[in-house]
Amino acid sequence: MPVGVAIVGDAHVLLSLAREIGLAMLVEEAFGAEGGQALLGVALHQAAEGRAAYLAADWLEEREVPPAMRGDLLQTDRGYGLIAAAGADTTALERFFRSWIEASGRPEALIYDITSISTYARDLEMAEWGYNRDGENLPQVNLALVSDSRRGRPLWYRPLPGSVPDVSTLKLTGEMLNDLGLENFSFSLDRGFYSQANVRGMLQEGIGFTIGVPFSVAQARALVRRHRATLGSPKRSFPFHDHIMRHVRDIWRVKGDRGLPYEVDAHLFFEPARQADSATRLESAVFALEAKAAAETFLSRREAWEWIKENAGGLRTCLAVRPMDGRWTIQRKARAVAMATSRMGFTLVLTSRKNCNAEEVLSRYRDRDRVEKLIDALKNEDGQHRLRTGSDQAAAGRLFVAFIALALHSELERRMHDAGLLRRMSVVQFLAQMRKIKSVNMAGGTRHLLEISKRNRDLMAAVGVPLPE
Repeated sequence: MPVGVAIVGDAHVLLSLAREIGLAMLVEEAFGAEGGQALLGVALHQAAEGRAAYLAADWLEEREVPPAMRGDLLQTDRGYGLIAAAGADTTALERFFRSWIEASGRPEALIYDITSISTYARDLEMAEWGYNRDGENLPQVNLALVSDSRRGRPLWYRPLPGSVPDVSTLKLTGEMLNDLGLENFSFSLDRGFYSQANVRGMLQEGIGFTIGVPFSVAQARALVRRHRATLGSPKRSFPFHDHIMRHVRDIWRVKGDRGLPYEVDAHLFFEPARQADSATRLESAVFALEAKAAAETFLSRREAWEWIKENAGGLRTCLAVRPMDGRWTIQRKARAVAMATSRMGFTLVLTSRKNCNAEEVLSRYRDRDRVEKLIDALKNEDGQHRLRTGSDQAAAGRLFVAFIALALHSELERRMHDAGLLRRMSVVQFLAQMRKIKSVNMAGGTRHLLEISKRNRDLMAAVGVPLPE
């Protein structure tokens, strides 16, 4: 007779990926066989459930995993000690990251991003007060995350002393990556990092970069005006990931310290389909607001503006308050709508690398999308949206476990993307489906894997994971 049921599928998928990409071996080499497997077990739980680390022991008890992942090290008190010890062991952490970067092929194209994790612990030394990216009245730990642009795989992270991006932080990050074995690399940076001072500083320090530019910058708007007619021609078109893009190259000038300008390549892209779709959505939203306002009665200009503030959000500049027949009405501003849509579909990217082709530049910049989704996963799906510990060692250990979970998440997401599965389901939904794969243990000590549905067989084959034995 059956005496117990174990969940097999989700842990099997994640552990198979960890072993295949060398992650499991490197964690064990850095922290020892027993401690490494226990840490990996916590990371499997984080990647699969996104829940607090103290729940990992119960989760692992319900799964078929190596015995060390269910051992004494993961009992509540010892589990906290295990994680804190990992965070305090800087030698083991450096050994792991050096080996992980080497196993990842020492990529040259890197994506650099900064995120923050709020904490309830007021005495955490690595946390600081300041602008909270999540809009909360809490201190936060700021992190720089470096990822492989080609695969979207996280490579390394470090806590930052401040949340404002600057060149000194980027320079030190580059020097530390050099120490870990990376050379001849360049960073892909978000538009939020752009400023004349930052670009000038990167050029002066010899930091290679690809960076987006916001259209709030006058020089960017001038480039759009200069090339709008040219980019209207299909002669400038090229296919890119099932989309049609248009491209023109120009020169971007940055003021130097002695008055002599620096020059870098500026790549202006235009996506006709995205421009049409974005413009249609914006105009539809403005029309809907105009119709909604028409059902209201405004006896004063102030009432009408209060309504706009409450209902229009970022579209308030597209609406005007006008008098009509003794009352006040809200109407769309056609010129403002036209201005709002005029730069839709455009992307401006600067690069320090000379003579790069359009596809390479756009790929390096667009690859950031995957990493930004990974950061969302780190904070929301992997259970790290809050740090509750007041111990810096425990917080460092939690961040390391979160990094391992993120590496597993990114590998599964990449394989799902390549197989076309992300159009139908998320990583969370995939792992939820895998939980249906179970086994039973008999009173006599034998174990039987229950039948695996065709759907689950196909899903596992799609991501290159063998069926459990």
